Amino acid sequence: MADGYARAIGTVGGMRATSGPGASNFVTGLYTPQVDSIPLLAITGQNVKAQLGREAFQAVDIAAIVKPVTKKSYCVQEPAMVPWVVPGGVPDRAGRTPRTRPDRSAPGRPERGDRVRSETDPQLPIFQGAADRKQVAKAVEMLADRGKAVLLLGGGVILADACEEFVKIAELLQIPVVTSYMGKRRIPWNHPLAAGGVGIQCNNRSGNQTFLESTLVLAVGARSTTPHRRHQRL
Repeated sequence: MADGYARAIGTVGGMRATSGPGASNFVTGLYTPQVDSIPLLAITGQNVKAQLGREAFQAVDIAAIVKPVTKKSYCVQEPAMVPWVVPGGVPDRAGRTPRTRPDRSAPGRPERGDRVRSETDPQLPIFQGAADRKQVAKAVEMLADRGKAVLLLGGGVILADACEEFVKIAELLQIPVVTSYMGKRRIPWNHPLAAGGVGIQCNNRSGNQTFLESTLVLAVGARSTTPHRRHQRL
């Protein structure tokens, strides 16, 4: 539900559960949005600190279990950890930065005497990369001598609310558009440049054929994949 809410509203989805099986049942629900770059904040309960690591009732190490399927995972054991955890863990900040590998490092331990100062602590900046003019010029040069080029519309275009701009570029260049699983339906199906979906899921014959017959692919808002042997890299 939180995943669907975040996708539909375009905001951060929130969910909470009890410790033990309530928390461990979150794993599948966390893996899907992590793969699709959907920001979620999950909060679970935990047994008392003295029972951690003793196989106590419902004291499962959920922070370690979900590390491979989350960007950040914490087990808060001291109140002083809250102002350290929240700026780095809330998806409004951490979830909207460029994709990174799951954090596998152990968090530092704050001093017991630290106090929560959420009303005065500064907000962490969100890094937004700027376009590299040399890379843009190289892409334009390759597209000008494109042979059989194709534009791939990925889910990141939707998250950036840039579908209209993407279609305008396709129309300006007069290059066919294929969509990934996460980018489907973001160019009208009856648009003259819409070639269909590509991949092994939710694809169609025209999309796959257009992609496989192309010699250059400009993928926007999609994770890197191994190109076909005929494809050039941008």
